[in-house]
Amino acid sequence: MALENRSPTSWHWLPEDPAVATTAVEENQTAFEFVQSLAVELSSGRVDLPTCQEVATRVHHALDEDDLSNTLVARVIASDAGLAANVLALANRKTASRDAKPLTDLKVAVTRVGPDNVRSAALPYVLGKIRSAQTHAHLSADLAALWERSTLVATIARAIAVRTGAAAPDVALLAGLLHNIGSVYLLARADKHVALFRTAATRDVLMHDWQAPIGKAIAQNWGLPDVIADAIGEQDQVDRHDAGARDLTDVLCVAVRSAAFFGHPDELEIALGSLPLFGRLAMNLRTLHQVMDAAAAEIQGLRLALGVAAQP
Repeated sequence: MALENRSPTSWHWLPEDPAVATTAVEENQTAFEFVQSLAVELSSGRVDLPTCQEVATRVHHALDEDDLSNTLVARVIASDAGLAANVLALANRKTASRDAKPLTDLKVAVTRVGPDNVRSAALPYVLGKIRSAQTHAHLSADLAALWERSTLVATIARAIAVRTGAAAPDVALLAGLLHNIGSVYLLARADKHVALFRTAATRDVLMHDWQAPIGKAIAQNWGLPDVIADAIGEQDQVDRHDAGARDLTDVLCVAVRSAAFFGHPDELEIALGSLPLFGRLAMNLRTLHQVMDAAAAEIQGLRLALGVAAQP
């Protein structure tokens, strides 16, 4: 699915100095052409994304354990966006004759396909990521940071969904897990456009303005339901006034903002309290405390499943 066409005039950063401004206009045009080339690439076949090597290695070791329950297998699978999408695709292929509606719940997918079959399919994927990780070794710190953020947003989104009923909890978890895959995609292609990414202002605009629509296109490329793809694409639309009933997009918008205030629900309530979507979700300070506590517990559970030392 191609990205929506956007005019290069949407680039909002231009320095005041005329000579620098001319260069900036050229960079903006180059950036626009870069994004358009990504749209063609996204439409041509299944997208493959790099994975943080440490995470891939830990997932491999975790899946090698013999006594994992379905819940723990699903939790480990949910630690990697590409792996989660692959397992869901596998489950949907195997259950297509029984279910017209695509599966979005990893625990249900693991149960229906069987944990052994899931692990057999997942291990080659993870091993491939480990082998290819050297190619992206210079991005390891950035990929690790994106992984930390995606798991945090995912656990917050699930906790919000549980407490508001605005979306199915495991659908919210998946949307949160995938919310920043556009950034991963952009980073993976930075090497071919070094001059473009060397300029901090242009790089920041690329990441800020394009990661969400690119993430939506990747979700569509992977065959995920429109409700998830749309939420990823609209995650920055915090001023949605006429959205109607509360939905997954509301949940993801709040979860993405909440990650920046994790552990500080009082400040989060001040930051979000006046937004229409916050009102639609009928959240308050007590709910925010519950969401933060539940997300922290879920993250510790994931760290335990992956064999990562608990945070102090």
